[in-house]
Formats: sequence, structure tokens, C-alpha cells
Amino acid sequence: MAKALVPMEGGGMAGWISSFQSTWNSGSMWGELTQAAALIGLVVVFAFGYRVVRRVISGASRGKAKI
Repeated sequence: MAKALVPMEGGGMAGWISSFQSTWNSGSMWGELTQAAALIGLVVVFAFGYRVVRRVISGASRGKAKI
């Protein structure tokens, strides 16, 4: 996300809000959500794979396949 520049004449919270409203739009929002979705998808796939590997390893120590 691009840094919002606060204009010197506005200053304070009002300047920050007006700067935020001018830079934040639906295009930038979807860009951030797309990046976050890729990360969340990667975490879910890793967690699923980790769980499967743990089950296989725990079953292999007893001579049983637990898939």
C-alpha cells in the first residue's frame, strides 16, 4: 500500500482523512485483498500438508498407515 501524504495545510486528523480518502479506492483495496488472499491460501495449503505429514509419520511409527 502506498504511503498517504498528509498535506501541510490540512494537518491533523482532518488532513490525514482527506489524504486517505483521495488515495484509497476500490482498485487499491482489491490489490491489497489479492495479495492477502494469496498469502492466506499458501498458509492453508501448508497447514493441510503439515497435518497429513504428521498423521503419516505417527502411523508409520506403529506400522499403520493413517491417511
